[in-house]
Amino acid sequence: MKTPSPHVLFCSLAFCLTGCGGSSGPASPVSPAPPGSTAVVPPQGNYSPNWKSHMSAGDEALRQHRYPQAEKQYLAALAEAEKFGPDDPLVARTLHCLADALRGQQRYAEAEKLVKRSLTIKEKTMAPDNPNLAPTLTSLALLAQDQQHYEEAESLHKRTIELLEKSNGTGDNEVGAALNRLGELYMTEGKYREAEASFERALASWEKSWGADHPQLIVVLINLGKARMQLDRPADAEPLFARAAILAEKRLLPDHPLLAESLENQAEALRKAGKTEEAAKLQARAQAIRVKKPGSGK
Repeated sequence: MKTPSPHVLFCSLAFCLTGCGGSSGPASPVSPAPPGSTAVVPPQGNYSPNWKSHMSAGDEALRQHRYPQAEKQYLAALAEAEKFGPDDPLVARTLHCLADALRGQQRYAEAEKLVKRSLTIKEKTMAPDNPNLAPTLTSLALLAQDQQHYEEAESLHKRTIELLEKSNGTGDNEVGAALNRLGELYMTEGKYREAEASFERALASWEKSWGADHPQLIVVLINLGKARMQLDRPADAEPLFARAAILAEKRLLPDHPLLAESLENQAEALRKAGKTEEAAKLQARAQAIRVKKPGSGK
């Protein structure tokens, strides 16, 4: 199996309350819990600066895809967190980030055990429908996918969506992201009609949350178009790829890979519709972007 892309690693998606791999660095172990969280704020102690130091080092290594080094730092942070008790919220946070480092090394079964332990800790202090469980459930779903346990992954994704919709409503960016992940799972399984429905819901959610011209929509527009291509509906797919390309041109760099991908998919849809000349022009534009160094303009 392939190493997961950095953008789907658990904590780089801000799933971990400590912000593993994120740009903001770890949260202070003595800072107030996030709104709606039932986490107990631990008192200050001698271990706190050490925990924060190890977490910061782990986050930096994770950002640089140095997964063994991240693992080493998160293990040291876990030892510090466990001094406050095996069920302390800091333990749950650290376990989640350690799992991220293991997933980057394709050690999926080990990572899954850590995330399950993190979920067990959280479930002791949170109601079953608490939306703060969603990041951990998503992590478990992704690990199930990594191991091709698709039925389990689907169940976990659906539980995540249910929690988030109940808490945040349907027009929410997190709901949209969860629906998009479910759609990607369906694509992997070859369930293209289910994927189309999930991507349609994701698109509607993100449009309501962010507006019709947000660059985040590019990803789900491409995904929805691909689902319709698999259903042999190029005429329905082409406008989605065209919209994605327009958004990419408007909101991203002129040589962004997502623009190339949008153009390539639009060209393929046009070819299947018999519009070969127009398709060739778009394919040439995409190829010109591909041969450039992204962001160089050359």
